[in-house]
Amino acid sequence: MIFDLFGTLILSESDERAHEALSQRLSTLHRNVFRPEEHLSLYLKFVTRGLPSLEATWLALKELLKKYGIKSAVTKEELLRMHIEFHAMHATLRDDGLDALRLARTHARKVGLLSDGDKEIVHAIIDALKIRHFFDAIVTFDDCMAKKPDPRLFRACLIKLGVPANEAVMIGDRCVDVEGAKHAGMMAVLLGGQQECKVLPDYITESLLDAVRFSLNLEPTR
Repeated sequence: MIFDLFGTLILSESDERAHEALSQRLSTLHRNVFRPEEHLSLYLKFVTRGLPSLEATWLALKELLKKYGIKSAVTKEELLRMHIEFHAMHATLRDDGLDALRLARTHARKVGLLSDGDKEIVHAIIDALKIRHFFDAIVTFDDCMAKKPDPRLFRACLIKLGVPANEAVMIGDRCVDVEGAKHAGMMAVLLGGQQECKVLPDYITESLLDAVRFSLNLEPTR
């Protein structure tokens, strides 16, 4: 069984709050020469283009520094540390997140975490929430330098877990989770039914705990 992180195990608002707070901090550090919304808007533009979150945060700041003709109040390394710190600080598990992880850890053969987020951020969140012990394998953007739905990410997680694709289930909240999983030969559960995916999931539910229960039924009897 493989879990997505952002929007699946942790609330989507966690990431939004982290970036809003970071953009506010950067604006303050630069004496409010630019508005927090300007940085956040540029960040979202770069992320939409496929850039990793850490790099997008830095490039958004660089563009604003150039626009307003000011020097940076932080180094790239300092900004990246802030980026990681804010994500860890604002990460919030779903209400049924712990129960879902406990059920998976108790009954699933192997449990993995698959995110196309930056490695440093993903691991900082896992440690902040104290959930590392639930996972047998963790795969992030840095493992394949690829974004979902690239099946390489999903295959990398399967290899780390030592589980064949036809015995694995991916639980995620986006169509890219479903598409990548299915193209890698896995089954897929979509958390939330507000989207219409081109590739259909095997099951749709609003509850993470329900997603885990369904996934356990799909796994072969040991």
